[in-house]
Amino acid sequence: MQLNNCIAHNVLCRDPPATTSALLRRLGLSEYHIRRFWSIAKNKIKNKSNTVTIFKHRNVLFKVEFEIRLGSSCLIEPAAYIDEFDCQEVMYARQITNLNMLYVYLKGYVNNELFIKINGVYLLKKLMDLGEVNSVNSIRTIAKRMLEKSFSFNDLTHVNNLVSTLLRFNRELKEIIIYVPKNDDDFLRLIPPLMDRFHQKIVNAES
Repeated sequence: MQLNNCIAHNVLCRDPPATTSALLRRLGLSEYHIRRFWSIAKNKIKNKSNTVTIFKHRNVLFKVEFEIRLGSSCLIEPAAYIDEFDCQEVMYARQITNLNMLYVYLKGYVNNELFIKINGVYLLKKLMDLGEVNSVNSIRTIAKRMLEKSFSFNDLTHVNNLVSTLLRFNRELKEIIIYVPKNDDDFLRLIPPLMDRFHQKIVNAES
């Protein structure tokens, strides 16, 4: 929804929240389930289980991590929540205070030192700006399958889409991620959640 909002209102979306209580409400969650959502998210942060490693090569790690903030954001009616930078440029946006907001970031580490942090919505928006619709759809599908623990060999086509995208931007990405996967197998090897998933499938098949 937030990605679609960024596109519809033609804003950069440098650092918008991934969701707020109002967005959850629009998705059909009841007040009970919204409170439960924030309770679970806060507990995950407290237990330091709010991070997933999605890329590992030697001493380089990339993680997806979510953060929660209580504060203010700008609203473009009916439900586009934008960051303070875009807020200054959109005359019809209004400030909303006392919001629970969840942010999703892609973070890169070298020797456990943070060297890059990118808002997830912004990253998807940049891919769309570059015409990478298939890549965005593949990210959506892979994320959904991983959350549902249903990723299968049939979903490798989405992995292939991402590898193709990485190879198209090989020169630019080498400045950021050090190593760009050469093929699907290489890509899977570098992504712990997918590798673990396929390893488990092989073990189950052999059993």
